[in-house]
Amino acid sequence: MSWFTPVERAFKKFVYGERVKMDYLADGLGVCNRNNSFLVDNSFDVAWNEVADFNAPYWNNETPDIRWRAHLVVWAAEQALRLEGDFAEFGVNTGIFSSMIYKLTPLSKTKKKFYLFDTYEGIPIEQSNINERATAEHFNKILYNHNSYEVAKQVFHRYENAILVKGMLPKSLNDVKLEKLCYVSIDMNITEPEISVIKEIWEILVPGAFVVLDDYNFGGHREQHVAWNDFAASKNRNIFQSPTGQGLLQK
Repeated sequence: MSWFTPVERAFKKFVYGERVKMDYLADGLGVCNRNNSFLVDNSFDVAWNEVADFNAPYWNNETPDIRWRAHLVVWAAEQALRLEGDFAEFGVNTGIFSSMIYKLTPLSKTKKKFYLFDTYEGIPIEQSNINERATAEHFNKILYNHNSYEVAKQVFHRYENAILVKGMLPKSLNDVKLEKLCYVSIDMNITEPEISVIKEIWEILVPGAFVVLDDYNFGGHREQHVAWNDFAASKNRNIFQSPTGQGLLQK
């Protein structure tokens, strides 16, 4: 199955004249001449197709090809399984990344809890700043216009250690008792709640804990990028800038 969109195929033909075989061309990322073993891994392929097929109705009938981002998330989760503490995701929607983690790691067989935080009603406009508001309203209209809480319950009810936490962050942190965290994913699309959350949970991240930042390196999210860099510097840390658009921070 080809995961190239018509636009990406046209771009490939125009720029490379079909002379260069692109191993991956999606999600703003083009890669060739690399040993991308995860792209031909049967387990990954099966998991992705299951997740993509399920989520398609909630993404205008075509789940975006974010396999490389999913690969990074799964990798970070696999490393975190060796550490003490629980998992938490802030910004879940229908749970594409967290579904991939459950499908491709033994998380469900461990005693670790996976806390899944979201408003499940889209981006809270009142928490966006003036530069973020128009984009947030647009995303709410075209992507977050369904009852994602009911979808997430359908996805995660089979996992005993999955805990859905509905509400606005950081206030909803008070609805559960977090003690130690070894894996965190943050994807809330706007600056204020993301930085508020990391400030609240930083002290309970265990040494070596991984924090995946989904929006960090994407154009259009400059304020998040700068705010995260400032936070990391305050903790004497640097954030890895991934060409996938993500950032990776380690405690």
